[in-house]
Amino acid sequence: MRILILANEHLNFPQTGFRRTFENLKAAGLVEDVLVLSPQLSIEIGAPTSDVSAKIFSAFKGFEPDVVFIMHPHKMGLSQELFTRMRETNEFRLILWEGDAYSLLWKQPSWSDIIVARNADVVFTVGKGSLERNFKIYGAKDVRWVPHCFETDRLHTTSSSNVNSNLVESQVTIIANRSMHRLRPAPGWRTREKFIRMCEIEFGKDLSVYGTGWSGASARGALEFDQQADALSLSKISANWDHYPRVPWYFSNRLPISLASGSVHATTFHKGYETIFGREEMEFLITDHTPEALIRKMKDFLKSKSQDEISELGLAAKAFAYKKFRQDDWIVKMLNFDGPRINLDAARSCWSV
Repeated sequence: MRILILANEHLNFPQTGFRRTFENLKAAGLVEDVLVLSPQLSIEIGAPTSDVSAKIFSAFKGFEPDVVFIMHPHKMGLSQELFTRMRETNEFRLILWEGDAYSLLWKQPSWSDIIVARNADVVFTVGKGSLERNFKIYGAKDVRWVPHCFETDRLHTTSSSNVNSNLVESQVTIIANRSMHRLRPAPGWRTREKFIRMCEIEFGKDLSVYGTGWSGASARGALEFDQQADALSLSKISANWDHYPRVPWYFSNRLPISLASGSVHATTFHKGYETIFGREEMEFLITDHTPEALIRKMKDFLKSKSQDEISELGLAAKAFAYKKFRQDDWIVKMLNFDGPRINLDAARSCWSV
C-alpha cells in the first residue's frame, strides 16, 4: 500500500502522532511507502493555492499512491479540477478523516471540505445523526463513524522546560475554551457557560478551569495542548460540557485524552454511549443530560469515593482508552475501510509508543 497523506498541519502545531504511526507501519513492512504533504501550512506561509494544488498533483503523479488519506481539508483550498485530474491519472482510494463537527447553521464547511467529501470513497466523521446526514447532503457516498481519539505521542512530551506555572491542584479540572463567536457560536455554548458557572458555585476554590475566554477565581488561562495530562493529573476528576450535545455517538477529544491520562471524566450524555461504553466503563465515566444532574453526580462521586478508589478507576480509564481510542489503531481501521489490508494485531505490535 502506497499512501499519500494531505495533513492538516499548520503554523505552531505540527502533527506528531500520525507521522510516527505511518513510520512504524512502514518499518514493519505493513505498508510499502508513505508521502506526507501539508497544504494548509504551505498556504499559511504564503504559497498561492494554485501552486499548492500543482504541487499536490505533481507529487501524486510521481508517487503513484493507491490511497490518498486527507485530514480536515478545511483550509487546504482543494478543487474539483484537482480530483478530476487525479482520477484520470491513476486509480486510488480516497479517504477523508474529518475530526471537526460541522453544522448547516452554525459551523459550516468550506468548499474544500465539500469537494473532498463528494470525491471521497469513504468519509469518517466523529458523530452520527446530523453529522452523517450533513455529509450526505454535501454529496458524500459512504459516511462512517470514527471516535475522537488521543495521540499517544502527545501524552509523553512533558519536560521540566515547558511546565505551565498556572497548573493548580484541584478537586475538579475543566479544560474547555469559551466560544467567543456570538453570531455563529458553537452549538451548546450557552449550556457550557451555565455548566461552568454552576461548577464555580458548587466547587469554589476546588475548581480549575483552563482555556481561553474565561474569567473569575477558577480561571487558570490558556493551556498548551501537550500539557493537558499534567493538568489532569492534579485533580480527582475532569469535567466538560460538550458542544453538539444532541449529536448521537459524539464526544470531543477531551474525553479520550482525559481517560488516557488516567482521569475519571464527567461529561454530557449522548445517545450511543450505552453501546460505546459498557456498564463497567460508566464507573469512570460520569454522564447526564443536564448540567444540574451532572454536577450532582460529580458531588456524590467525590463524597463517596476514597482517593485509592479514584486512583483505581483512573487506571481502569487509562486501560480502556488505550484499548479503544488510540489514534494509531483507528488510522489502521480507516485504511481497512474496504477490507483487511493491514492486520490490526500486527500493527498494534509495532507501535513504538
